[in-house]
Amino acid sequence: MITTLKRTVKSKAIQLGFYTKPSFMIIGVEKGGTSALFQTLNKHSMLQPSAVKETKYFSTDSNFPASDYLSYYHNFPISLGNTKKGFEATPAYLYNLNVAKRIKLFNPDMKFIISFRNPAYRMLSAWSMFQYFPKEHFEIESRTFEEVVETEIRKFHSDEKECIQRYLTKGMYYKQVEEYLYHFPKDNFLFLENTDLLHRSKETLKKIWEFINVEPENVDFEVAFKSNHDHKEQIYQSAIETLENFYAPYNAKLEKLIQRSFQWNTE
Repeated sequence: MITTLKRTVKSKAIQLGFYTKPSFMIIGVEKGGTSALFQTLNKHSMLQPSAVKETKYFSTDSNFPASDYLSYYHNFPISLGNTKKGFEATPAYLYNLNVAKRIKLFNPDMKFIISFRNPAYRMLSAWSMFQYFPKEHFEIESRTFEEVVETEIRKFHSDEKECIQRYLTKGMYYKQVEEYLYHFPKDNFLFLENTDLLHRSKETLKKIWEFINVEPENVDFEVAFKSNHDHKEQIYQSAIETLENFYAPYNAKLEKLIQRSFQWNTE
């Protein structure tokens, strides 16, 4: 009863215009440090995160077409004249090719932060995650990493349907970024790499403060959860090399598209 009343009151306030409208989003990549980045930016006094990290509003097809964004604004606190910048972090926004145009209709000036990761190691980390627990409606992964790599590459080349985890295509960043750049100018994007967050955190945070236009603050960078398999990457080196060969042409296209080089075959 109390929860229902609170939601009704909040809905009225939102309808009157007292809502927080996010000005930037962290949209990827999955297993690329988005959780650590979200938690870190949450420490800045002039930033207002969503109540949950991943609202998934724009990647949920049932929300569209949207006549209003009432349910989306419920993910943020009521705004009573504060000047905090709202933001959220949903990696699924990068993979769903319908999302960019939906966000443009919502806010054509939206800014985006993308933290890339070597797609071969991103896939290893995702496989490791699904080995231990399902995510939403996904099943626990019972195949070995080598089996996953062989199966997904074979399916890709034979046009078979990819598994529900979308291991392989999530690492094909070029197509994903290209879709966003069709709808938004390049200046609306800050392209990072997960190693920037890990090894050059102060320099990277300075870039972020400038990009989202807030005064710099001295915040400690959060360390992301490290997979149980991250320290055993040498065990899977053969499969990783297979993946790096597969991804090489797509990585080259990405580098040309965003004018940044990655050393993803030498980790």
